Amino acid sequence: MKPAVLVKETDDRKAFTRAVMKRFRREWSGKRVFVKPNIVSHERYPTTTHPDALREVLKALLDRGCEAIVGDGPAPDAGDPGHIIEHHCLQNVCGEFDAELCNLHDEPFRKVMTRTGFKLRVSSVPFDYDYLISLPVIKYHNCVKLTGALKNHFGFLHNRERLLMHARLKSIHRGIAELHNVFKANLTIMDGARTMRAAQELRHGGKAMRFGYMFAGQDPVALDCAGLNLLRNMLPELKTVEPTDIEYINQAVRLGIGSPVYRRVAV
Repeated sequence: MKPAVLVKETDDRKAFTRAVMKRFRREWSGKRVFVKPNIVSHERYPTTTHPDALREVLKALLDRGCEAIVGDGPAPDAGDPGHIIEHHCLQNVCGEFDAELCNLHDEPFRKVMTRTGFKLRVSSVPFDYDYLISLPVIKYHNCVKLTGALKNHFGFLHNRERLLMHARLKSIHRGIAELHNVFKANLTIMDGARTMRAAQELRHGGKAMRFGYMFAGQDPVALDCAGLNLLRNMLPELKTVEPTDIEYINQAVRLGIGSPVYRRVAV
């Protein structure tokens, strides 16, 4: 069966996130949950995950007796990661629920080899949890064209891995795909209420704009394809870009991470 992509044309991320968490409640109830936002730098939404999305997720988890931790590793060129995490707007949300916002750069990393023999150095923290919720923002990316469900796992990498990939000394596209062989996102809630054009951050020349869609599902390939198919109607940079033009999507399909063929489900 084609994977389901939950899609709604809306700016109300709170209601959408609440509905998605309720829909998947039997899966995550009572579990130890790692929540992976998109914290690239000190910048606020739409560079990073919106506080309202994280707030609704944490509220749902803690209301059902889950143990939850929130964590990410800011980009190597963004400045001191400890300072970014400590002063980030998502820190206030975590404080409301007495949940930890973890700077993954301060925690141990481990070397892993994927089932296809690709070596990566990744954060050890998510291995201690049994359910992973990913909260990406879909937007243009000036290096790989699109960042969304698949690319959000990049924050699990050690900085040296990221630098090697951005320097093209190691394949960034295969790295993005292979990360999903290490950490499977059990649920992804992807925010497209607003997006970025020109670049993925304001500091790199990105320009925030309204997109007006929210997405959710369990297949990151399907989510990125669904998001791109709508986003390219709005962004000149992506107007002629097909999912097959994005190499990490191709890599993920070849690795069996997900399917580019999906069915849209209204929320």
